[in-house]
Amino acid sequence: MAAPSTTMDELVVATSAAVGQVVGVFIVFPLDVVKTRIQVQKVADPEELEVGKSHSKSHDTSGRRHVAIPEGPFAALRRMIREEGVLKVWARFPAKGVQQGLTRFTYYWIYTWVINRFRDAVGRSHKLGFWANLMLGYLAGLLNTVFLSPLETLATRVMVSREPITMLDAARDVLHHHGVRGFYFGQPTATMFISANPAVQNTVFDQIRAALLGDRKALGFAEAFLVGVLAKSVATVTTYPASRATSIIQNTPTVGRARAGCRSPSVPGEIAAVYREGGIWALYSGLQTTLLKGVLQAGVMLMVKERVDYATRLALAMV
Repeated sequence: MAAPSTTMDELVVATSAAVGQVVGVFIVFPLDVVKTRIQVQKVADPEELEVGKSHSKSHDTSGRRHVAIPEGPFAALRRMIREEGVLKVWARFPAKGVQQGLTRFTYYWIYTWVINRFRDAVGRSHKLGFWANLMLGYLAGLLNTVFLSPLETLATRVMVSREPITMLDAARDVLHHHGVRGFYFGQPTATMFISANPAVQNTVFDQIRAALLGDRKALGFAEAFLVGVLAKSVATVTTYPASRATSIIQNTPTVGRARAGCRSPSVPGEIAAVYREGGIWALYSGLQTTLLKGVLQAGVMLMVKERVDYATRLALAMV
């Protein structure tokens, strides 16, 4: 059983991360909707560029549906607000806010718990190196994703819906068409790939933070934001194809199964299908929007987390 001090440490870290995540998601939420919609689109063949420019759809003689090439993030954001209205866009926030807040709370609880247990085993004076940090972060991601991936599936469906729906509506739709296993389309291969994103992000952040801190107890606002932006950028670029494939599978499991050529779609299978249809650039379709949204959200989240964590520890006389 963990000592009370480490238990409180895990609670403070998890709570501050959840608060930071909800604040970050709220600030960039419209971009998050745009990013998710771009990720789940299939991409037009090169010879259909003109179709893409007009944002229309077409079918070839085989009946395959082609979707327009995604527009830029700001153009897509303006069009979404014009067509759906600001209120309809923001009506989707509660589902994403709950999902992200809960996911971040549990991830950081597990992440801190795993690191504390590792330090108990090797000694508190032992410096946590890059590779140990990465492996422990990946383990935390695996454990967290197994339990909370259904929430991610529902939040994705809520955001890509053209009409505001609740997570309950999305859950009913999944159960009606696919049963309980519909909440886990793309698992367990998706879990193996997506768990790498928070592992890379937190490893880069923690290693740079440790180098910058010195004798201080916390980073400043600007420092935490900039280090968070850098950490998220590295994590996003290295894991984006897997993230895009997972979004496609979660939103269109029937299409994903057909394209993957098996009953249960996999992330590698979907990545291969996207590559065959559009080449290497198709794997990174929507990356601009994801980076813009992701780095801002992560920067805000880690900045808020750093300050809430420090303020809480001061209030509880933990520093």
